Amino acid sequence: MAVVIAIAILVAAVLFLRRQADEPDVDFDGAADATPEDQLLQLCLGDKAQAERLIEAEIKRAPQLSRSKAIARAVRALRWARR
Repeated sequence: MAVVIAIAILVAAVLFLRRQADEPDVDFDGAADATPEDQLLQLCLGDKAQAERLIEAEIKRAPQLSRSKAIARAVRALRWARR
């Protein structure tokens, strides 16, 4: 029984990671030249203060993150939350 559960967890993890890897870094209404910060601002409906709060929250969770990585994580988290 434990083996079946372990295999199920492993399969779920692989599928999750594969799905994340398949997501393009830039998917901004078809604009391939949009920066991640532009994407975040678009997702925040132009609210710069909200975008900054989301960036700061990501940096607070992982202080070693660069600003660009924090923006990418904020975009991913916001998209996931809106599914």
